[in-house]
Amino acid sequence: MGLIVPDEWNAIPQEVLRGVILVIGGVDTGKSTLVRYLWQRLTASAQESMPALLDADVGQSILGPPTTQTLRLPHPEQPTAFPPRGRLARWFVGSISPRGHMLPTVVGMHRLVQRARRWGARTVLVDTSGLIHPQAGGVALKWAQFDLLEPHTVIALQREGELEPLIGPWRRSRRFRLIELPVSPYVRPRSREERIAWRQYRFRLYFRRARVVEIPLSRLALLGGGALLPGRLMGFLDRHGFLVALGALRRWDEERWWVYTPLSDLSRVDAVRLGSGTWEEERVVRREQTSNE
Repeated sequence: MGLIVPDEWNAIPQEVLRGVILVIGGVDTGKSTLVRYLWQRLTASAQESMPALLDADVGQSILGPPTTQTLRLPHPEQPTAFPPRGRLARWFVGSISPRGHMLPTVVGMHRLVQRARRWGARTVLVDTSGLIHPQAGGVALKWAQFDLLEPHTVIALQREGELEPLIGPWRRSRRFRLIELPVSPYVRPRSREERIAWRQYRFRLYFRRARVVEIPLSRLALLGGGALLPGRLMGFLDRHGFLVALGALRRWDEERWWVYTPLSDLSRVDAVRLGSGTWEEERVVRREQTSNE
């Protein structure tokens, strides 16, 4: 299905689409659709260095499982394809919302942008979460992203001034180019049930080839605390902190954990970070475990 592109999107100058490009906006403002449109423009016009796409929306990800941020490069044989299928890196935030996880959210975005640049990407297009309200920490979160990621361009989608606390002070700043767009009339709001169903689908897709693996605790660093519960999500991390694979706790004793995961080889794993987990995630994982045992 083709994109219906508003005139305001076509009017975005090509020269501002470089460096780090942050797309911000609340829930149901069409951020991901705009990102898809921009990705097609960037890849179609790229001559030397191809862009990178960073999906930092841990709750409604289009590139990876919930609780994670995903960086992708274009596939060399299909550079304009969306979603891209090229080189991959992930960061484990550990929750389906940045609330209560602000530090891993901004650290992960920063580390993934750094990796994109090491891979040769001069332009990094970033799809952010819909957390924007000041009382929930949305303004502080986005401002921290401005400071850490040093964007060349920030594209803001808003309906009725809901972004004013976030972007209002930056209109007089020369730190980045601010482009303000109205929400497309073609955007279709999604219900809470649809959002839950999307997360369940993404988890099912990720865990479709998972099995229960025995993990000896003596060989790995364990990060995070809290009660151990069946279905609690965790991230297997490499020595640089990037995600190797997700897992869900099945059972445990003092020396071993049995974890439901697509991971088959522990050789790249340096540490395990426990996530916060939610009943939605645990329900999906338990159902997948039952069907595969």
